[in-house]
Amino acid sequence: MGPQFPQNAEMPKDPDRGDLQARSVPDLIRLAVDQEREFGGLEDWPEPAWYAYQELQHRGTAEVFSAAVVALSAPEPVGRTVGADVLSQLGYQEGGTFVEQSVNALVAAAEVEQEPSVLRSIAFALGLRAFPSGRRMLFSLAQHPSERVRFAVATGLWAVAIKDGDAVDDDPEAVSVHLDLMRDPDNEVRNWAAFGLGTQLSADTPAIRAALRERLDDPDEGTREEAVYGLAKRRDEVAFEPLLEYLRSGFAGTGCIDAAGAWGDLRFVDALAAIRETQPSVANSVAGALRVIREANQ
Repeated sequence: MGPQFPQNAEMPKDPDRGDLQARSVPDLIRLAVDQEREFGGLEDWPEPAWYAYQELQHRGTAEVFSAAVVALSAPEPVGRTVGADVLSQLGYQEGGTFVEQSVNALVAAAEVEQEPSVLRSIAFALGLRAFPSGRRMLFSLAQHPSERVRFAVATGLWAVAIKDGDAVDDDPEAVSVHLDLMRDPDNEVRNWAAFGLGTQLSADTPAIRAALRERLDDPDEGTREEAVYGLAKRRDEVAFEPLLEYLRSGFAGTGCIDAAGAWGDLRFVDALAAIRETQPSVANSVAGALRVIREANQ
């Protein structure tokens, strides 16, 4: 499958589209299939960074939408994967085009799809589109036997948290699925589920805190860190010492720094000041965290 953008990362506004911009939509679909067949098994696609499926997303027209929907029914999985990948960020430069129609087409495709690689692309796309009609399918795919599919669900599950038609942080159904995925046997699934629930959502219940505390002893380092950040965001004292240890370790990332700032506790000031002196690359993040802490304690 093509490179995924689980955090809805904005793609280049003025990309070097080269000769792709002169190609027809059918030609681009064929090229996208060829590129998927060649590079689909790679974690990171080689340069150049502008591929046929991206050109199709960039255009975001009715013709592209129709072609992608047709591709969802292609006889080969590689073609169906391309259809899902194109729909995942169709018209991104305009804030997204044919969003509801794309999600409805993706859900219909998922209902009959058997190939995990295609379902993985569909799950990524449903998370990226973040439209209410796709949430039930994401919840269902969270139970899929393939860890690749569950991973794709975990990356975008937080984005479909809604209640009464509005985006919220305490959607009980989305929270429940996150809690299940945080106990998944796959490290990356647990990591992303902990990130989604702990950092992206603000819901705060005894069950959520218990699940995050459980991950403090996770065998995966990334998942442990996400648990610390999630608990720190909720100012849970259980996370204080682990977070302070991260800050003092000399390898604190921006997530760790932001968590300390969000907590707003003066006990983090000395460790943050030391980071500012030794890690210039995160100086701006440290300055922001220190500012928040000082404002919270005025």
